[in-house]
Amino acid sequence: MPPYNADWRNARPIAPYHKGDGHITDDTLMTHALIRVYEKAGRHLDAYAVAEHLVPELMGEKRWIPELEAEALPLQRIFLAEKWIVARLHYGHADPREAGVGNIVNCGAAMYVAPPSASSTPPTPTPPTPRRSTWPAPTSPATAARPRA
Repeated sequence: MPPYNADWRNARPIAPYHKGDGHITDDTLMTHALIRVYEKAGRHLDAYAVAEHLVPELMGEKRWIPELEAEALPLQRIFLAEKWIVARLHYGHADPREAGVGNIVNCGAAMYVAPPSASSTPPTPTPPTPRRSTWPAPTSPATAARPRA
């Protein structure tokens, strides 16, 4: 089915996207970017690792953006909250721990938190099964009275 507006690329120059079917969203793109960053870093990501790995991933490598029907930088498709952090880190040289200060409210992080949660949460240890001690051997009045051979 074609988009509602046949000239969707020029209809809204600030946001030249057409409404997709909802299978690939900006949150999906962020999740995929985080997964690629975790693969590259191979470790838990702190604020400095995000600045070192995620920012170049969002603004340096073109990816297929379904809503644009073209390859583009993920930065062109993500929401303003993420763009703010990238701008502060890349252009403003902000301390990575404070890159989100002054940002708008964003609930998108809850949607792409699966990769960090899956990779940084240690498995819950299984408690050991309680065992009854067999040493020294239990004695009962019946066995204690028996003479030993």
